[in-house]
Amino acid sequence: MIFLGSRLDEVIPISSMAERIHVPAHYLEILLQLKAKGFVKSKRGMHGGYQLRMKPDEIVIGQVIRDMEGPLAPMS
Repeated sequence: MIFLGSRLDEVIPISSMAERIHVPAHYLEILLQLKAKGFVKSKRGMHGGYQLRMKPDEIVIGQVIRDMEGPLAPMS
């Protein structure tokens, strides 16, 4: 999310994203979940990839975590 937020006008392919942030491409399958939750959008085809669906200042990281992992509960 941070990487995509730093490149708002770009559609970033998974392979390029994986290379730039030094993670295996299969780790970025989380983008499918982020897309299903409405945080990112994708573009298919030769110049396809992912980008944020909204402006970075409209995204609350707590909401992303709750949507992805479920409710947050305090622990002792």
